Amino acid sequence: SGMDQPLGRAVGNALEVIEAIDTLRGAGPADFAEHCLLIGGEMLVLAGLAESPEAAREALARAVASGEALERMRAWIAAQGGDPRVTEDVGLLPQAPVRHVVTAPREAVIAALDAREVGETSVVLGAGRAKKGDPVDLAVGIVLEAKIGARVSAGQPLLTIHARSEAAARSAAERLLGAYRWSDGPVAPPPLVYDVLRGGRLEGRGARV
Repeated sequence: SGMDQPLGRAVGNALEVIEAIDTLRGAGPADFAEHCLLIGGEMLVLAGLAESPEAAREALARAVASGEALERMRAWIAAQGGDPRVTEDVGLLPQAPVRHVVTAPREAVIAALDAREVGETSVVLGAGRAKKGDPVDLAVGIVLEAKIGARVSAGQPLLTIHARSEAAARSAAERLLGAYRWSDGPVAPPPLVYDVLRGGRLEGRGARV
């Protein structure tokens, strides 16, 4: 699968849980939802629960549309001692006190977005560990508003930083703006999937999904 830019829109613990809930409601980011259907379909085939990836994908799409998928998430959360009410009220999840919107510096097309830089910036905010034993802040992170291939106007929101302080948000904003590359002409979004490995061999080598 492609790693040219972050998958979906959310980077950070509670933010990614919200994105997962939205996706199981049928309202998640298109690339993340597509990725889940593709990977989930392959898993159903491997488990012998579907005859083909296409049939598996249809079954998964029905589970999302019917609400069964979200109900399974509730049961999964409850089984681990969590509060399944978060699937109905994401406000129960941890929330950062600062939300800082970063806007586009000029009108252009997003030509590249350094996924590693976005991930490392989220770690600096506290969403991940730089070393074993570091605390993790479940509330902080980044939500992308525009990704590779999108044309943005000057002042249009690029991303929202969820942080513990204004200083942390401003520092992250400066770093994240450096993760973007710009173009004046059209740019094709990178593929979600390059190849699929089944039974020890590649199928659809070079496929761009």
